[in-house]
Amino acid sequence: MSTVLRFIALVAFGWTLLSIAEEKPAPSVPKTTPAKPDKLALAKIKYQPPLRGALSSEQPHRRRGGARGDGVSLITLEVLAPDHTGWTGQPQPTLYWFQSAPADVPFEFSVIREGDPKPLVLVRLPDARAAGLQRLRLADHGVKLEPGVEYEWVVALVVNPESRSRDVIASGYIQYDPASTARTDAAESAAAGLWYDALSQIIDAQSDELVTLLAQVGLTNVTATTLPR
Repeated sequence: MSTVLRFIALVAFGWTLLSIAEEKPAPSVPKTTPAKPDKLALAKIKYQPPLRGALSSEQPHRRRGGARGDGVSLITLEVLAPDHTGWTGQPQPTLYWFQSAPADVPFEFSVIREGDPKPLVLVRLPDARAAGLQRLRLADHGVKLEPGVEYEWVVALVVNPESRSRDVIASGYIQYDPASTARTDAAESAAAGLWYDALSQIIDAQSDELVTLLAQVGLTNVTATTLPR
């Protein structure tokens, strides 16, 4: 090979090495793990009423309380219960109701066992000024439901203590089924027919699924989804 050709070959080889040296590697893309979605938020809540007589025409139905005037004009009460006897897998469930506006009249909460006129629990408050979503934990009052017994639970605004027929009353029904083991997921509780368990789980999680669940049993008048402190 002539001297000129050798020189050209060396120059070309040198440029090749220089290009390789100056070539920068592509920036590495950090690997990210997709955020895990909230299981409850993605759950498709579908309440399935219990099969054993839950939709019988002889079953008692939910009662809604409407305003009667005398200081509670336009106030309504709604128990957060299905329009049939709802089930729970807990002997001491939490019960929820909705009050549309504050009321400066006495309030009563009671649980009545089927066939027994004496309330299992009776709670009286001097007023009902806390509007919105309300709750009462049976455990706070040392009350336990008996298995297989149907109970009516009642909330009332006592408009006139001398004329209880003027009370604004709402009520629902509940039954404790010990064979229904408690589910940790609201969607599973709803699918198993455990209305009160699913409701508590959704409210505790402050999930938007609450509106969906309530609508499935015709409770479309509940506008507040957070509990008072």
